[in-house]
Formats: sequence, structure tokens, C-alpha cells
Amino acid sequence: MKNSFVKHNVKSTATISSELKWTIGFLEKQLAMSDDNQIYLPESFTALYVPPGKIKSSIGHREMAQRYELCEDLANLLTEKAANMQFTLGITEELVLAQCELGLLAEPAVVSPVEARWVVCRLAELLNWPMDQLLQSPPAANTVG
Repeated sequence: MKNSFVKHNVKSTATISSELKWTIGFLEKQLAMSDDNQIYLPESFTALYVPPGKIKSSIGHREMAQRYELCEDLANLLTEKAANMQFTLGITEELVLAQCELGLLAEPAVVSPVEARWVVCRLAELLNWPMDQLLQSPPAANTVG
């Protein structure tokens, strides 16, 4: 009777060890994926990647999250530069935004024309600047990807 109890416990320990390994692997995968899922992608950005007449984006979620992080970082990095341009050059906010957009599109460009437009709209939003003129003229292209 004692031997069957020991065999049963040994088998249970092996089963538990196997289940723990599987659970740890599963949780590691979930944690790796949750990094992408924790990034909020605003609709204004995701719309850049949905071709007209379609509902599915032209790139995957991970790539879109990477593109969004790049564009959001660019907008945040440009806030101080844009504010200084407006103050030191004494030009309008609209002109500063237009110059920033041209700068983003200069070769070698790291963003597409619609991403550049999104960045300067986000920049205007961060600085609480009007973007009426910016929104009235279309970017060089309608979609990316």
C-alpha cells in the first residue's frame, strides 16, 4: 500500500512539474503579447492603415503599434522645437506646423506623408495650436502600407 501511495505521489509530482512548465510558458507568451495590447492606438492613427472601402488594416497590429510609437515619439520630441521656432522666428503656428511636416518628409524620411500629417496634427494638439489650415489641405497620399 505504501508503494502505490509513493508511486502515485511521484506521478503527481511529475504531472505537476509538467503542468507548471506549460503554465509558465503560457504566461510568458501572454506577457510578451500584452506589451502590444497595452498600447492604445487612437482611431485617428489606425485609420491611416485602412484602405478606402476596406475594414481591415493593411499591416498587422504589432507593426502598427511600432509605427504609432514612432509617430507619437516624434510629435512629443517636436513640441519644444516647434514652440521655440514660433517664438524665435515670430511666425504663425500654422507655418511652424507646415515647416515641421516638410521636415518630416525630407529624405531620408522615416515616416510616410500621411504619418507626417498625423504627427503634425498630434503636435498641434499637444501644443494646443489650431490646425484648421492643416486639415483643409490633404497630405501627399491617402493611405500607407
